[in-house]
Amino acid sequence: MGDYGGKTAESLLKEIGGALRKNAFTVFLFDEVEKAPRYIQEALLSVMDSDTMTLAESLNGSQADGPKSFTKIKTINASMFFATNAGQDKILTHSNIDPLELRNAMVADGFSEFLLDRCRDIHVFFPPKTREEFRAVAQVTMRARIKSLEEQKNMRFSISNEDEFLSSLTDKYFNPRSGFRGVLTEVDNVISLSLANKIAASSKPQCSFLFDSLVLESVAPKFNIMPRGVGFHN
Repeated sequence: MGDYGGKTAESLLKEIGGALRKNAFTVFLFDEVEKAPRYIQEALLSVMDSDTMTLAESLNGSQADGPKSFTKIKTINASMFFATNAGQDKILTHSNIDPLELRNAMVADGFSEFLLDRCRDIHVFFPPKTREEFRAVAQVTMRARIKSLEEQKNMRFSISNEDEFLSSLTDKYFNPRSGFRGVLTEVDNVISLSLANKIAASSKPQCSFLFDSLVLESVAPKFNIMPRGVGFHN
């Protein structure tokens, strides 16, 4: 939701209305809602508290002051979920926290009190992730990237030193409070760059060739991808 900084509430409502026009049962997930400006958060109340929303569209393209058409769109069948890290310091440092104290902490972290009070009675708490959970997600991420690489290059790869590579990612990036962006970037970079270097080093770049070993350098032990089968044509 941080991407909505500087945007108008109308632009958000237009996106919501467009999605509902295609599917009245759309499920919306607003991640890190506390990062959106308050006026953006509170604009969502107009969708949550009404059975319909009115979508205004210009009849003359982008002319903001020109004639408009107004369309009513049903919102009653839509579902909205909000994910937030607001108040996490209180949650992580207190075993028993007063609900009002937590509410105030969440508001202080940027969650609109009006939106919070509208949905605070229906919530699910997700505890901080463990090292094992972090490693499992890193493994899924890595294997998905390898699969994508196989499809792009029409090759099959076997993976060696997987445990060492996953351990290095976990040691470098694990933090109970952080997301997985670092892991995603690391996995993508080491695979993509190593493949590019291997292709560039080939003496016959215009011909079919075999990779004998694709070595991916990371923060710790080498991570080797061993191709199975024939190479590809450039």
